Amino acid sequence: MAGAFDAAPRTMRDMMEKDPTLDVKNDADEANGETPSPAERYGEPLPSNWIPMYRKPLRSPTRKPRIACIGAGISAMTLAYKIYHEQTNLDCEMWLVNTYPGVACDVPAHIYTFPFEPNPDWNAFYASGGEILEYFNKTVGKYALDRDVKCDHRVVNAEWNPDGGKWRLKVETKAGIVEDECDVLVSAVGFLSKWKWPEIPGLHDFNGQLMHSASWDNLFDSKDRKIGVIGNGSSAIQIIPKVVEKAETLTNFIRHPTYITPGLGSGAIGGKVQYYYTEEERKRFRDDPEELKQYRKRIQAASNRAFDMFVKGSEAQEQGKKATQDQMREKLCGDAELATKLIPDYEVGCRRATPGPGYLEAFLRENVSLVTDPIQAIESAGIRTQDGTLHEFDTIVCATGFDVSHRPPFPLIGRDGLSLAKAWEKEPLSYMSLCASQFPNFFTFSGPNSPTGHGSLMAGLGWSADYICQWLKKMMEEDIKSIDVKQEAQDEFNTYSDEIMQTLAWSGGCQSWYKNHRKNGKVTAVWAGSVLSYHDMIEHLRPEDFNISYRSRNRFRFMAMIYMKKANNAPPRAPPAAMMGTAVAGATPPDFVDVDALVELAAEEEPEALVVLAPAAADVPLVVLLVLKEAEEDLLELAEEGVVAAAPAAPVLDAVEDEAPDLEAEDETKDEEDPDLEAEEEEGCAVARAAMPRTKIVENCIVGEVVLGSGVKTRVFDWKRGIERLHRAVLRHPGIQSRQYQHMLSTTFESRHSIAARPWSAQHNGDSTSSAY
Repeated sequence: MAGAFDAAPRTMRDMMEKDPTLDVKNDADEANGETPSPAERYGEPLPSNWIPMYRKPLRSPTRKPRIACIGAGISAMTLAYKIYHEQTNLDCEMWLVNTYPGVACDVPAHIYTFPFEPNPDWNAFYASGGEILEYFNKTVGKYALDRDVKCDHRVVNAEWNPDGGKWRLKVETKAGIVEDECDVLVSAVGFLSKWKWPEIPGLHDFNGQLMHSASWDNLFDSKDRKIGVIGNGSSAIQIIPKVVEKAETLTNFIRHPTYITPGLGSGAIGGKVQYYYTEEERKRFRDDPEELKQYRKRIQAASNRAFDMFVKGSEAQEQGKKATQDQMREKLCGDAELATKLIPDYEVGCRRATPGPGYLEAFLRENVSLVTDPIQAIESAGIRTQDGTLHEFDTIVCATGFDVSHRPPFPLIGRDGLSLAKAWEKEPLSYMSLCASQFPNFFTFSGPNSPTGHGSLMAGLGWSADYICQWLKKMMEEDIKSIDVKQEAQDEFNTYSDEIMQTLAWSGGCQSWYKNHRKNGKVTAVWAGSVLSYHDMIEHLRPEDFNISYRSRNRFRFMAMIYMKKANNAPPRAPPAAMMGTAVAGATPPDFVDVDALVELAAEEEPEALVVLAPAAADVPLVVLLVLKEAEEDLLELAEEGVVAAAPAAPVLDAVEDEAPDLEAEDETKDEEDPDLEAEEEEGCAVARAAMPRTKIVENCIVGEVVLGSGVKTRVFDWKRGIERLHRAVLRHPGIQSRQYQHMLSTTFESRHSIAARPWSAQHNGDSTSSAY
C-alpha cells in the first residue's frame, strides 16, 4: 500500500527530524553489520593476579572449512561478499532466469540494492529488469564476487557423510560427472527458480507457440498475434500491458481475482505509476553518501511500518482493503461486470499484492477479453473451457508461476539416508527458514517461512547471510565438526509460527502460492511476523537448539588462551612433565598445529627450540620436528606457503651422520637391529617423499626424525612404537630441560592452515634437572 510518506528526495529531507523513530534498526546497512567477535563481549577486567600466557584471542580459527554454495544469484552474491571478507572460500554455479518483457522490480530500487553497495544512479523509483541486471553485474565485478563461480556446473546429488562430517557432491559439467566434497552446504537457488508448466490436459498438443513467462522467447513479436495468457500473478500482470498494444487479440484466463495495489511510495509521487530521478538528484546522491543513506532508510522505515496492514482485523487492514478496492474500481471506469470478476473480497495481502500499471486498464480495450470459466483442456487450436467453448490462439503464454514446494531439484540426502524431498513432500518444515533437522551443516536462503511477503528482500537476505556466517565463525573457532538442529526445536518453532500465522492476512481465505497454491493449506512461503521480527530472531545464534559434534574428543580443545594464577609474584608454573608425556604419547595423535603461532613465538619469545608435531603423509601418521632459532627465517617462508613441513625425508636423512649417542640402548626392542622396522621406516620415507613434492629443506629441521642439538636424533614413523622413544629423547635433552618456555603444538592430518596453539610456561630456576621440563 502507499504509505503516508514522500518518496521524492526533495520532499523527504526533513523526515528524520520530524520522526526520530525512523532511525531505529530500519537501515539495511547497519542491520547487516558485522557481529561482534566473542572476545569483544568479555567486558570485565581480569583480576590483577592473573596473567595471559599467550597473546592470541580466546577463540582463534582452528580450521578453514570449505563452503559449497549452489546458485549464483542475489543470495549467493550476498553470502560471497561476507565470506570473502571473512577470507574463506565459496564454490557455486551460475544461473539466470526471468527475462520476460516488462520484468521489473515492484520494490523501490533504492532498497533493492546490496547493503554494501548503494546505487546513487537509479533512473527511476522502480527499476527495470535491465537496469537491475546491470547493477548486479557491475557490483559482482567490482568486488570480484564471481571469482569462484563455476559456470555450467549442476549439482545432481548431495549426500551427508557422518564419519567425515562432510557433504559428498556429484556435479554435472561439460566434461561429465565430477565428485567433490565440502564441510558446509548452502542452497542459494531460491524457491522461485524452478518454473513449472500448468497441469492441464493436452498442454503440449497445441500447434502454435507455447511459452512460459519464466522462459521467455526474447525474439517474440506480439504484432497481429492472437494471444492467450493463463494466470494473473505478478508475471501476467507485467506481461499483458507490454504485449497487448500490438496483439490482434488477447485473452486472460484466471481462476481467482487478485489485488492490484499502488506501488510502495506511489503516494509521494501523486499516485503516478513511476517516479524518475533528475540528474540533479542523482548527482546529490553521488556527492553526499550520507544523504543517500538517510533517503534509503526512510523508504525502508515506511516499508517496515506497512506491516500493520497484514494483521487480520486491524484498522490498517480494513483501510487498506477499502482503498485498494476503490482504486481498482476507478481504473476499471466503474465497469460493474469487470469489477465483480477482477476485484477480490478477501484480506489484502492474502495473495501477493502487486502494482500493475496498465493491467486493469487493458481490459477496457476492445481486443482484450477476460475468461473466468475453468480450463478443461488445451487442444491443437487453442484452449477449451468447461462451458465447451474453444478459444483459438496462435500463441499461449503460461504465466503459472513456480514450484514453491521448496524441495531441491536433485537428491539431497541427510542423516540415515533421509531425502529432503521426501521429508518436505507434504509440508516443508524448517528452522528459522534457514536449517532443516537431520541435514547437518546445511543452510538455505529463502527457505520455508522466509521473510518474502513484507519488507525489503535484500535486508532479509543480508541477515540470513550474517546468520550463516555466525555459524561458520563458531565452527571455525571451536573446531566443530557438525551442527544439526534438534527435531523438537524445529517442531516447536513451526508450532509457534502456525499460531502467529493465523492472525495474519497470509493465512486468509484465498488460494495462494504462499500456501503452495492451496486455499486452506499451511502457509509455507512467508515469515510469521514482520521483517524486523525476523531480524531479531536470527540476530544471535541459539546453539541450545542444535546437536553439536566436535572434531576433537574434548570440546574445549580449541582454547587458545590459558590463564594461570600466580602466587607471590613468582613466574607461573607449567603442568608437570608427565602432562607432556600424556599429551604427546596418547593413543590418538593430537588435533591441530598453528604455524603462524609457531613463527610468532620464535620471533617474540626467542626460545632455544620449538617441538612441533606436523603431518607428513597418510601412511606416516606423525612427523616430529625440532626447530632451532636459526631456522626461523626458513620456517617463516614455509608458513607463508601454507606448508608445515616441506622437506623430503631421504635427502636430509642421507646427510645426517650416525655419530649420535645411542638413546635406544634402553629400548629392549633394539629397533636398529629389527629388519622389519628398518623396512617399515624406509617405506615411511618413500611415502613422505611422494606426499611432499616440494624440496624446501629447513636447517636443523628434519622430516622423519627428531634432531636434538647436534647430531642427536631418533627416528619416528610409527605412532605407537616410536612416540615413547621420542618422549624420552626430548626430556633427556639439556636444552629442552633448561629453557624457560615449553611449546607443544599439534596438528590435524587434514588441515594445512593456521590453527590454534597451546603454549605452556615452565618454571625456570636455573636447575637443569627441574621436573618442570
